[in-house]
Amino acid sequence: MSMSQEQVKEVWARKVALQTALSALADLPENKRAIAELKEGIASCNTELVSGTYSPPQPVD
Repeated sequence: MSMSQEQVKEVWARKVALQTALSALADLPENKRAIAELKEGIASCNTELVSGTYSPPQPVD
């Protein structure tokens, strides 16, 4: 099942937010773990957009 237009918009919004956060941290090498997690999130968004499979992040308890 492919994503709805709303889901595609949500994934793009998530990707832009992650990229914005990544840009803010890019010059701070002490944030290596956070940078790696942001890059992983961006890659996940790219996978969702290419595959058409909506897979929002799960809330952390």
